[in-house]
Parts: sequence; C-alpha cells; structure tokens
Amino acid sequence: LHKAIRRQRQMCIRDSADVVAVIPLYALSEDIYGLRPFKGDSHIHSTNSDGRDSPENVALRCYEIGCDYQAISDHKVYATSEDVKQKFSVFPTSMSFFNAEECHHSYAHIQNFGGSRSITEYIDGHKSEFESAVSKAAAKLPSDLPKKLRQTVAEAEAEFDIIREFGGIAVFNHPFWEASVKKGKFTYLNKSVIDLISKRKKFDAYEIVNSGCGDIALSLAICSYSKLCPEMPVIGCSDAHSIKEQGAGFTIAFAKSPNFSDIKKSILSGKSVAVYSHSSNNIAIGDERLVRFCYFLFDEYFPVHDKLVKNEGALIRKALKDGSTDFKEIEKASQKVESLYESMLG
Repeated sequence: LHKAIRRQRQMCIRDSADVVAVIPLYALSEDIYGLRPFKGDSHIHSTNSDGRDSPENVALRCYEIGCDYQAISDHKVYATSEDVKQKFSVFPTSMSFFNAEECHHSYAHIQNFGGSRSITEYIDGHKSEFESAVSKAAAKLPSDLPKKLRQTVAEAEAEFDIIREFGGIAVFNHPFWEASVKKGKFTYLNKSVIDLISKRKKFDAYEIVNSGCGDIALSLAICSYSKLCPEMPVIGCSDAHSIKEQGAGFTIAFAKSPNFSDIKKSILSGKSVAVYSHSSNNIAIGDERLVRFCYFLFDEYFPVHDKLVKNEGALIRKALKDGSTDFKEIEKASQKVESLYESMLG
C-alpha cells in the first residue's frame, strides 16, 4: 500500500497541475492501532565509564536525535542512569529515562535494562550467592562442555536470572563485537559461547543492532539470530561512546505509553523493531508487518516527530544553562510531541 501511494503521488505530481493534496494512508491491524511507536536507545556510555561525554550531554543528545526514551548503560555503573533520571525529572518532558548498566561478571556482555537496582553492586555484595547460582546453572549445561565455555555461559545465565528478579530486561549484548588487538581484530566472544547462549534462550532480548560494532557484526548477528533464536525479541542500540555516534542504532517499541512497564511489555511480546541508521538510510529488523509500518513512519511521522523532540531538548538545555524554573514553554513543546501521533490517527 505504501509503495502504491508513493507511485500515485509521483504520478500526480508529474501528470497533473490540479492536485490539491496527497494524503498518505496506512492500514493497521487492531492490535497495533492502539499502540504508539516509541524510539529509544538503551545502550549509551558516558564519562562515568569509558564514554567521552558527560551524562548530561549524552541525555541532551537523545533529544537532538528524536528519542522518546533513553537509558545510559555505563560499564558496571548503574548510578549514572539513576542520577540522570533524577536530574531531568524536574522538567515536564516527553522523554522517559530508564535505569541500566552493562554487566561484566560473565565474559559475555549482559545488559541490565530497567532493573530496579544495580546488578553489579548486588553481585559484588553477594558473591557466595552468585557463585552458588552459577554452579546451579552450570549443572544444567551439557556435561561434555569445555570448562571455560561452561563457566562463561553459566555466569551469563545467572546474571539473566538476577536481572529478571529485579524487574529488568536481560539483554544479550553485541554478540559479534570485534575487539582490536594491535593491528588485528578478533571477535570478542568465542562462537561456541555465542551459539550456546543463543540456543538456550535464557535471555530476554537479543541486541541484534549495535551500531558501534560495525557492519560485519550486524551481518553476523542477523545470520546467527535467524538460525538459532529467530523467535527472541530484538532491540537496537548505538552503544555510543561519543555523542557523535548517537542515533546510529535505536529501537522502535510499539507500546501504550513510554513508561517502562509498557516498553518492557512491548519488547518481550515481540512488538519492537531494531534499527540501524547508516548514511541517511534505515535498516529495520523485526516482525515483518512492523518493519513495513516503520518504513511508512520513517517517511511520514518521524521527520516531524524528531524536530519536535529536538526543539523540546533545546528548551531544556537552555533552562539548564540559565538555571530557569519557568517550564511553560517546555511543557508546551512536550505536549506537541505527545499529541503528534494521536493527531495522525485522526
């Protein structure tokens, strides 16, 4: 339908000078019609770990690229996301701020997205309990596995369980990230680790798009995902270590609201699309009907949406700089963002 509309639009412009307006349409099934597309990045780094920009500037950059939600996910640091959430809570903003951290008790990188407390701090304070959980997870693995493989996967699965216990989404991060060693490169995780974690499906979401890892990592992730765990929910992230890198990877979650409970429900129910934004082109990955709808939204919704969010962020940046407590203009800007999608539905 979208392609037909585009062809008709081109024909009208070319063949007639009497066209008054061209109205793009998209037919939605009932279960999607009642939801709204929320754009977000849940894997970003700041100077509180190995990022190059302050948490405040990272958060403000999310406005500039049109996000509806964000979660700074510093290495082993949960407090950044909580501090940013508190700092921006004074503003009547459309942006949702979620807690997150990138965990490293397993050799595999695991994300605590939205958990109510720090998994890193919890494990550090409960080492004997964590070791016991790892041992129980290891006992459920095939007995003929090499020791290091068994340990890595067991630690990852123990982390997954703790993240869920604290209400978060357990994300299997960038499986095919390549780390540089002098002039060469190597895939950070052994393929046996990637395959076993993927096959066992003990995580909640697969970070299929991580723009910081490059094209080959994306390609390999798609190959592995489609073969080993095609039914798992997907998310997309930038894994940005600089504000210049933000916007290259994100998730579009179809949810009732930008509250974490609804975003979580969207992702876990498979109503999210991972997007790799490269050279002004978007590559969307997920359920086919949602992907098709996303390409309609890239043309007809997000250009307007992103400008409104960017304007809201500019007003917040100014208020932070001036120390202003008059948030009337911010509130108006926020309301425009929140009402835009409803106005499109008519």
